[in-house]
Amino acid sequence: MKFRNWFLLILLFLATGINAQIKNPVKFKFTINELGNNQYEAVLNATMESGWHIYSKDLPEDTGIPTEYKVTGKNIELIGKFTEAGKKHEEFSEAFGGTIVFYSNSAGFKQKFKLKDPTKPADITSEITYQTCDDRVCLAPNTLEFSQKVTPKGATEEAATEETTGPVKDSVKITETVTENPAKTEATITETSKLDPKQLKIATIDFKKPLTDCGTASTKVDENYWTYLFLGFIGGLIALLTP
Repeated sequence: MKFRNWFLLILLFLATGINAQIKNPVKFKFTINELGNNQYEAVLNATMESGWHIYSKDLPEDTGIPTEYKVTGKNIELIGKFTEAGKKHEEFSEAFGGTIVFYSNSAGFKQKFKLKDPTKPADITSEITYQTCDDRVCLAPNTLEFSQKVTPKGATEEAATEETTGPVKDSVKITETVTENPAKTEATITETSKLDPKQLKIATIDFKKPLTDCGTASTKVDENYWTYLFLGFIGGLIALLTP
């Protein structure tokens, strides 16, 4: 038991050192296949470099780290559990003291799902957690995420219609706005330029009767003026006669 713990500890240190030199000996490709009847399959294919392998999901306990594959999305419903594809190897490992199950060269991980609302698109995210090993050492476990969008045919046509009709409406509005203002401006300028100077009426002033049409307000001002002058004369006269 102590030997196994020491072995795993040394394995971890070796994995840290190798990770600094090797980024990742496994390459992944994520695709989504349409199966029909509103069913899809999220497929993650792995390609390993020569001499490297990744463990299966069916790995026995107390050995390596089994591969986990998860597919998530707001508008999806999973169908069953994920499956594996590829040539599976099984062999006894003295280091782990048990049988290990792994894939070499290539492997595939698949998860079926369907859309809850077939008329709406869905953003699909796949996540895989795996461990890569060769004949000498294992790298530290790694987790990667991939994303892709699923757009049903009905949703594609609807989106295309919205994209084509939207800009057209905007362009029409812009055209109307641009063409209306110059028309009004041009009409105003044209009407102003066509005015006949002979038709313009200029107000005339009769110098013989300058106050005839000045209104009642001016008349009241004149009456008040004579009233004040008369009262001032009477007041001065009283002042002279009073001892």
